[in-house]
Amino acid sequence: MSDMKSKMVKKLVDLRRAKKKNMPEPMAVDSERERYPYGTRLSFNDEEVKKLGIKNLKAGEEVEVMGIGSVDSVNIREEVKGGNRHDISVQIKKMVVRPRRGKGA
Repeated sequence: MSDMKSKMVKKLVDLRRAKKKNMPEPMAVDSERERYPYGTRLSFNDEEVKKLGIKNLKAGEEVEVMGIGSVDSVNIREEVKGGNRHDISVQIKKMVVRPRRGKGA
């Protein structure tokens, strides 16, 4: 495995939001869309689905996603309430999406 690939698949990080305690019930995270932060969803139109060769996937099925991108912007700012915030924007340039093979991640 090349160095770039071994670094890329080193560790999968769960991006699910933590459940917040003492929140009113309507604010509780209960849908799949609300469990993950904004900006972590990938959407593909018909042309992209064809380019990626995606076929026969069903809603709810897990897929593997691997890609190459470039950093478009970096933003580091100091917050009034304390601490710093570090945001980046990455443009994905090449990727593969395929059915997940094995569950050991």
